[in-house]
Amino acid sequence: MDNIVMAVSPKEAFDSVSNDKNTLLLDVRTPMEYDEKHIDGAVNIPIDALAGRAGELAAAGKKYIIVCRSGHRASLAYEKLVSSGIRDLKVLDGGVERWEKDKLPVVKGKQFISLERQVRVIAGILILLGIFLSWAVGPLYVVLPLCVAFGLIHAGVTDSCCMGLLLMKLPYNKNAYNKTSASGSCCSRL
Repeated sequence: MDNIVMAVSPKEAFDSVSNDKNTLLLDVRTPMEYDEKHIDGAVNIPIDALAGRAGELAAAGKKYIIVCRSGHRASLAYEKLVSSGIRDLKVLDGGVERWEKDKLPVVKGKQFISLERQVRVIAGILILLGIFLSWAVGPLYVVLPLCVAFGLIHAGVTDSCCMGLLLMKLPYNKNAYNKTSASGSCCSRL
């Protein structure tokens, strides 16, 4: 039987957290997303780490309002936590985006370009470069866009991205990704 996700508006969530110290905002986004912008007082446990922390969350005896960027990952987290036996759960309708749109306070940190966006830009540049070089220099340069295409197909099939792993090692990305528990995936699971 499917669980019906209990949604709460940002205003209702704000009132709940303000008036009930037993209610906790649980942010299931990545640490990088959390560092960029989060609701003050929200606890960050990425969705991929929820299964390992379900016992701890259940033992705390809190009421949880699950938060993500738009609400999709929060609904997935809701399902995971309900199946782990936690019952006093709600999902923030519209996520942090709606919270901010409703002019409720957020904590803003350092802004990053997401790894997924970086991969898209680099892949596009490499494809255009390969096409240009195959036209201007010689047909063998068509291998470059072919390699990018096969890399993107591999990333889609395996949900792991070699380009993403390489980009994570660049100096401007090291601080952003050093504390994530990502498995190398460059896919942002909305």
